[in-house]
Amino acid sequence: MEQDAHQWHERMEAPMADGARIITFRGAGTVNGIDPTAAKVATEAITKYVSDIAEDGTSVAIMFDGDEDNREKPDVGSVFGAVADALKDRPNVTPIAAQTKSWYYPKSEDAALESANGTLYETFVFPDDMPGSHAALTQSEELARYSGYEQVFVGPAGPIAFNQFQDVNDKATGREAGAMRVTVFETPLNHQLDQVFQSQLEDASDDATRAKVQAKLDQRSAQPYGALFSPEGVLAVRPNQYPNLDIQVSRV
Repeated sequence: MEQDAHQWHERMEAPMADGARIITFRGAGTVNGIDPTAAKVATEAITKYVSDIAEDGTSVAIMFDGDEDNREKPDVGSVFGAVADALKDRPNVTPIAAQTKSWYYPKSEDAALESANGTLYETFVFPDDMPGSHAALTQSEELARYSGYEQVFVGPAGPIAFNQFQDVNDKATGREAGAMRVTVFETPLNHQLDQVFQSQLEDASDDATRAKVQAKLDQRSAQPYGALFSPEGVLAVRPNQYPNLDIQVSRV
């Protein structure tokens, strides 16, 4: 736990100086989840991608700042955890979590975060009022301009994804290596969660709570592949919206 980003930025200097590849995971929120079959396919694809990069000894840091690893309800946290598990025997692949305090969920007090199977993540925790919150850390200006930095969106992302795209696009302005690679997995949401939200709606005791749950249901209905895709699964991002990003779609 630190009160500013000093240690974090120092930590990021090492892999950048070493020529490492740095990959930040983003994607599905708890409103959507990821279809379990699609999550498995995406996990296998990302694992192979990272493994191929690391094959020649290149250092790879994989990073995220999201939900914990719950394999029963796949999310970006469970995909990250499964990738970390699969590559835990590769010493040149380092899983890193950067969380604000309210998103810090250790299995024991002050412990490092870990996957569902116990693979430890190098863990940094920040105050909730950190300017820019998570994105200020895992897509800092220094990272966005680094030639070996990229992102992967896995799962049906919520509307916040557009803010994250805009933020990292702006930070990548003047990037000497050219447009920053962003791979977006087209994955349907987890329909196993439909009944969860329907039950919450039925149990809501006041109009305000009912409205919040209904908004989640409406979002799920209108965006079955998340906010980044049309209802038919077509990318809803125009290339000229984010000129500093090289956005690639991977269908599973």
